[in-house]
Amino acid sequence: MMENVGIIRKQEELTNQLNWLNSTIQSNQHTNINLENFNKYVAYKMAYLITQAALKRHDSLGCHQMAGHDTSINTTESREYVEQV
Repeated sequence: MMENVGIIRKQEELTNQLNWLNSTIQSNQHTNINLENFNKYVAYKMAYLITQAALKRHDSLGCHQMAGHDTSINTTESREYVEQV
């Protein structure tokens, strides 16, 4: 998921990830119910919701940046803050 929904996010990659997650969730809905399959389903569903939220948000938030959208983050200020922490 980090490959398509990482720090720098692109709409096309988010859409591809959302489609993959949706098809994976759909194809695994009718598998045997056991703890392992349930845990996989929950992980895929959470990843789907995170990706869906990221796709709906067009502006950058925190360290997550949408590629192609202007951001007001001052990289020098951010770097100095990280070095202090």
